[in-house]
Amino acid sequence: MAETAQRPPLQELLRKAVRAPDCIHTQDGGAVLALAVHCLFIEAGFTNVDYVRGSPYHPEPEWNRSHDAWIFRYKKKGCANTFTYHCGLKQHTGQAYMHVTEDNGGDNVSFMGLILHKYIQDVAALRQDTWQGVVSNENDLTKFFDNYIMQPVLTKAVPSSEDQQGDTQDYRTKLTAVGVAAIVALLVWKVNGSQ
Repeated sequence: MAETAQRPPLQELLRKAVRAPDCIHTQDGGAVLALAVHCLFIEAGFTNVDYVRGSPYHPEPEWNRSHDAWIFRYKKKGCANTFTYHCGLKQHTGQAYMHVTEDNGGDNVSFMGLILHKYIQDVAALRQDTWQGVVSNENDLTKFFDNYIMQPVLTKAVPSSEDQQGDTQDYRTKLTAVGVAAIVALLVWKVNGSQ
């Protein structure tokens, strides 16, 4: 199992996305859980391609128009394709299903399922003007995100051609440096050997 990278507390990330939980129309917290995972994507270096005004954590304006399904799209430096994150909530069971797919990435799909009440334990906290105490079991959530979403999808992601060109350029630069060093060494040897 990979170690979870040190992140700011989730309540700080959520505050960057939406000022307070009372600004989100949700009865059960499903939208908050979807938004929390969105914040983890942004913190991991993904860029929200649908909305880029203000904080990079801001979701697109219509992100919460459904009461049981949320969709976010991202781009990641070093990856050729965009990624789509879906979160769906079965309200009668409280099961949240999350999956991310690499668009045009073939079979690159990662998913996880969570039980909503383990992460949004106090529904009354959703009506407050602070994120303090809204999301529970943050360490588990971030660990599951890293292990079941982030690592698998990035492992199979198609690299961008710019990165491949960058790798080729780095190789050429290193090869040139080695060549120059070899020529200099040969000249020094020749000069020292002639004396």
